[in-house]
Amino acid sequence: MRKLRTPSDSAELEVLRCYQRELTYRRSDGSYSAFGDSDSEGSTWLTAFVLRSFAEASQYITIDENDLQVTADWLLSLQMDDGCFQSVGHVHHQAMKGGLGSASASAVPLSAYVAIALSEAGHFGAGALPAAVSCIASDTAATDVYSESLKAYALALASSADAPAHIAAAYDLLTAGDDEGESIWVESAAYTVLAMLKVDHLHYVSQAVDLIRRMSSHRNSLGGFH
Repeated sequence: MRKLRTPSDSAELEVLRCYQRELTYRRSDGSYSAFGDSDSEGSTWLTAFVLRSFAEASQYITIDENDLQVTADWLLSLQMDDGCFQSVGHVHHQAMKGGLGSASASAVPLSAYVAIALSEAGHFGAGALPAAVSCIASDTAATDVYSESLKAYALALASSADAPAHIAAAYDLLTAGDDEGESIWVESAAYTVLAMLKVDHLHYVSQAVDLIRRMSSHRNSLGGFH
């Protein structure tokens, strides 16, 4: 992966420290869970989260690609015949899961999250993405804004022709509800903006700016979000 910027020594040291700490939650099969090998199995969601985070961190520190491949392979072992990913394991702190903490029994939102992680991680599991895209695009059930935004971004990363329809649906939900500013709304808006920029930043410029402006109005005094 290309190096986007050169971090300061202190920033690089902090990333390295966080990386080493996260490795303590790694299980022998390459998956991750809140208590590592003390848990009965790894967590699909947490493992995808870690794979994505480590791939981003590899721009700044050395990450063992063999370890990333083992982790990706564990996720790929959970892909079902319809292309969706099976949800296994447990996340003890549900707030970490954003909108997935209260998602329906549908496998699609989590499958979209895993597809995003695999896409952003690079070449790991690229062969499984077409089937995952089919799983995501074929979902026609009524959905919530978080699930719709995840689907939009996953399909955008895969350059799917179905992405624009889901971007439009997510934008309509984001601008029609009364929950603007809630943490799930902010995260959903962020995914939708990423999808817009990936598909066609010029076409979506006014809508993307609209969402960015709304998100920015909910920053706290420290510059972050709820």
